[in-house]
Amino acid sequence: MARKSWSFRDSRLARRLVMAIVLFSSLLTLTVTGVQLYLQYRLDMSNVRQSADIIQDSWVPALTESVWDYNTDLIELQLNGMINLPFIMEVRLSLADGQYFAVGHPAPKDSFLYHFPLPHVDHGKRKKLGALTVVIDTHQIQQDLVRYALTLLISNIFKAAMVVLFMLFIFHILLGQYLIQIVAYLRGDDGHLSGQPLTLQRKKRQNDELDDLVDAYNDMAECLELENRQRLAESEQRAVMQQQLAHMDRQVTMGEMATSLAHELNQPLASITGYADVSKRFISQHKLDRVDETLTKISNEALRASEIIRRTREFVRSRRTTQELITVSALLEETVLIIRHSAEQYAIEIDLDLSLVHNDEVFVDKIQIQQVLLNLLRNAIDALKEQRSDRIIKIIAQTLEDADKVCIQVMDNGPGIDAKVLETLFSPFVTTKDDGMGIGLAISRAIVEAHHGQLTAYNCSHGGACFELTLAAKNHE
Repeated sequence: MARKSWSFRDSRLARRLVMAIVLFSSLLTLTVTGVQLYLQYRLDMSNVRQSADIIQDSWVPALTESVWDYNTDLIELQLNGMINLPFIMEVRLSLADGQYFAVGHPAPKDSFLYHFPLPHVDHGKRKKLGALTVVIDTHQIQQDLVRYALTLLISNIFKAAMVVLFMLFIFHILLGQYLIQIVAYLRGDDGHLSGQPLTLQRKKRQNDELDDLVDAYNDMAECLELENRQRLAESEQRAVMQQQLAHMDRQVTMGEMATSLAHELNQPLASITGYADVSKRFISQHKLDRVDETLTKISNEALRASEIIRRTREFVRSRRTTQELITVSALLEETVLIIRHSAEQYAIEIDLDLSLVHNDEVFVDKIQIQQVLLNLLRNAIDALKEQRSDRIIKIIAQTLEDADKVCIQVMDNGPGIDAKVLETLFSPFVTTKDDGMGIGLAISRAIVEAHHGQLTAYNCSHGGACFELTLAAKNHE
């Protein structure tokens, strides 16, 4: 399988993975940074309180003694010592006699202050020698927190970036490159269309989920290929069987048509015989001008007989499907002409109503649709031939304007169809005739559905059965 060069821009999955890692790491970085800043702030404030405690416990007593002794050098030394404590910005000493000492940098107005009184007990009397004010450098605390935050952010961003790059690299090594190979194979770039099995370019089989996926896909593809071949073979076999059954059905029809053919040919042949006798008489009487007219009639009757034979031969022979445009009225009239003699044998009247079909055409295989109609008409004849009187088959063709279709109804006034039989009427090998094969209606429905039409059956409200054939119409009005 040809290797396709990998690019981060081409991998939507890799981009989504990176975005998810970046978003999660950013959220985690901000959360961790916030927690660390809070802990650092608490540590700084703890150092401030610790410095205040040191001043309260150690420096204030010593400073009180220095003030009582009025040792200014020692006072300044002690104040300079306090200023070296963490976050102490300025130290102020205000004495009761008005003297003022200050060490450090002047603090802004909003600074945080600690006040320590300087009490002294002399002969049992408590005296206030002054007050010590310690100014906390909050600006330094803020600057330290900002620097600490920047350091944390930069270090965490760097670590997150390293993690993202490592994850992207691992994703490509372990998964990405093989997903690209699978996608290329499924698109037909690397052997899928040639029938080659799916394989991955790996040094050796890892027996991991990717190998399981490849094995499962190849097994599925093999099963689908086998199933498709079986379906194709079954489809071809069904097509052959359907064609053979349709031909058998036409052969059955041929026997019935032989009687009709003999009856139809008898008329033109009788006319030809009669006209030939007349021609002989005219010749013997030297009426040659009348002979030409008689010979023309003989020729017309011969053409009529030839057309009857052609129509019958065209229906009987097996051939490939050929669809053509034909008017519904012509299709029905020719079909009735074929079956009429069989109906007349049992005194069955065929009533053809074309008043509602206008001038519509259908694009069909004429012989196949005639085969369907003849099968329906033969069934109607079989249902009526045992009936004593009023044997009528009614054929109504009408245009369904809204659906742009033609509906052909074949109705009889016979006993109708049993409700149990009606449910499976179009299934193969279902028949109510003692000598029937049960394939006629199944073949008929298959033919109609191949023409994108419908064939249904139901019992008429006034009695008898009705078969309804619907085909797409091409209106040329």
